[in-house]
Amino acid sequence: MNRKALTWFRRGVLTALLTIFGFGCGPSLLWFLNRGDEFRDPKPECKLAPKEGKKTVTVAVVVSAPPSMQGDASMVGIDRDLEAKIAGKLVELSTYSKETVITVVDSAKVDRLRLENPNLWNTASPSDFAKKLGADYLLEVTLSSLSLYDKQTGREICRGKATVEVAVYDAVGTGKPLAQYPHSSEAPLRDTSALPVHLYRNKFLDSLAMEIAMKHVRYKAELERNLQK
Repeated sequence: MNRKALTWFRRGVLTALLTIFGFGCGPSLLWFLNRGDEFRDPKPECKLAPKEGKKTVTVAVVVSAPPSMQGDASMVGIDRDLEAKIAGKLVELSTYSKETVITVVDSAKVDRLRLENPNLWNTASPSDFAKKLGADYLLEVTLSSLSLYDKQTGREICRGKATVEVAVYDAVGTGKPLAQYPHSSEAPLRDTSALPVHLYRNKFLDSLAMEIAMKHVRYKAELERNLQK
């Protein structure tokens, strides 16, 4: 019997015993016992795990997008917004599981390092860049494509689509990514007359950021179900 099946078996037995022996198990307690608070773990090579003997992990998040992507007013600053949202989701997920405490390097510190050392980003390895920021890991996200409107209807209907490339680097590693993968995301159609594009954009980036964060931090299974709605 695998771990998930065993967990549900134990919950079923406990629920039955409480009911049989009349322990006053009302609906709210039954819901608590069966609500499915199980956790999901990311792939080992993707997981932002603390170093031995530590519980805290410091992560630097860097999101980049091609200049052509920001030509439209609705797309301006999309890379920085996604960067901030991914950072927030990493911290949020770590507070749920309490397995690891994740802190994220302030984006201003990342910007300052890049401004003061303009060649560093292109010459230093990502691992060295993370080390200079005092981070254990660098999570690098490159926006390959992102659109907010449905191509068939112009600007009347929103239909978020994004493709990103993600790489994770260890600050004490060899400079090669621990993990590297593409990720695609698509949001439901929404009429712009009912949901303005700036609100749709915010919701779509929230969902995309959560999808990326969930690939690197332990999370509750219910979050996965919520994303599918």
